[in-house]
Amino acid sequence: MTIENVCVSKAMLDKIRYWQEDENIGLLEDIKTIDDAITFIACEHDDPGMLSEKESLSLIAALSFVKKRLRTFTGKENQQ
Repeated sequence: MTIENVCVSKAMLDKIRYWQEDENIGLLEDIKTIDDAITFIACEHDDPGMLSEKESLSLIAALSFVKKRLRTFTGKENQQ
């Protein structure tokens, strides 16, 4: 599987929501983890063996989308 084939389906998001629908704290922890991953990818893409800049940007965009969707479940979709 290549980075171009990575996509987040509605079914994946539904499973996340079902798993944590009564546990907003879990969702907020997931959002923090996504933020940490985005920061790591953004800072480390120049290191040998890491993703190329294009792959890093694609992955950051995908993670940002997931983060935005998770925020809709917590009612915080307008926050950064």
